[in-house]
Amino acid sequence: MDLNPIKIGIIGCGYWGTKLIKKCSELKTVQIIALCDRDRNRLADFGKHYSSVVLTDNPQEFLAAPTEAVIIATPASTHYALAKAALRAGKHALVEKPLTCCLHEAKDLISLAQKNCLALKASHIFHHNPAIALIRELVGAEKIGKVQYVDLVRSNLGKFRSDVSALWDLAYHDISILNYLLPKKPLAISAHGQSYVQKKSHLQDIVNLAVYFPENIFSTIRVSWIDPVKTRSLMIVGSKKTVLYNSKDERIIKTYDINYESLSCDINSLNTLDSSQNCILHSVDWVEPMQAELQHFLNCVRKGKSDEANLQSGLEIISLIEIAQKSLSSNGLKLNVENFSASFTNK
Repeated sequence: MDLNPIKIGIIGCGYWGTKLIKKCSELKTVQIIALCDRDRNRLADFGKHYSSVVLTDNPQEFLAAPTEAVIIATPASTHYALAKAALRAGKHALVEKPLTCCLHEAKDLISLAQKNCLALKASHIFHHNPAIALIRELVGAEKIGKVQYVDLVRSNLGKFRSDVSALWDLAYHDISILNYLLPKKPLAISAHGQSYVQKKSHLQDIVNLAVYFPENIFSTIRVSWIDPVKTRSLMIVGSKKTVLYNSKDERIIKTYDINYESLSCDINSLNTLDSSQNCILHSVDWVEPMQAELQHFLNCVRKGKSDEANLQSGLEIISLIEIAQKSLSSNGLKLNVENFSASFTNK
């Protein structure tokens, strides 16, 4: 296998792009060749530390640099055009979430990558999170019993986006987590949201989703840009145990030994339970998710092909968000996810 560093370009050097640049610079398997951002002052700052790197505010000049692969960390609304240009230029591409803002554009990118024998990766960083992977193992092995309810919260004060709502920016993560954890596909979705800060643009700052699965499995998702306290939490209530994960303690997951199956006929027993006495801490063998995701992308680049499961998941997530968006526009109307699997097939 070719062990020479892969020549990478990164377009979008803002908050997340800066993290990607730092992480790439730490990897011996990567050589940063070009950086692109519309903010010239920001580029000048990077130039102090990356003197031999192509620095440009011009995407065409960026794509002309001698890179093998690019990472796109720009605003969501620009992903499709930039990824399409990169693939046409013969570059492998990792696209930060969302891959695109509509399903037909995502399918177009996948088709183009396949046609040009290039690796295209949709960023689903929580699929590379060891804590989420451990929870997936518990769910898959039915260690918590039958999944009954999943609650996800992702809130903070900002960062506000001017091109997409909190649904596309934040709930994308949580829908990707659901897609990764649960083998069954949703039956229906209902979404409610409001625009408080960005009233003129009608971009929802807060969105609540209800997701309905087969076998009476139910999930709620709450995302917000206007909460003063940052919260990133996941709770899965199973019939035998409950799992709790909070990103503040990212190397720990908690399970609560509460067997609802055995207690369902005795409500008084449930009312006297002390959850703190039934809590078990599980340590996570931690690997930085961004590093793991980058390594996965580099492996795809070396193979010269995409991870089909990653792209299939990307199509499924975008399709669900599109349905949720329709529900938002219909005052929370509960919409059935019809022909779920068929609608994701890339033809």
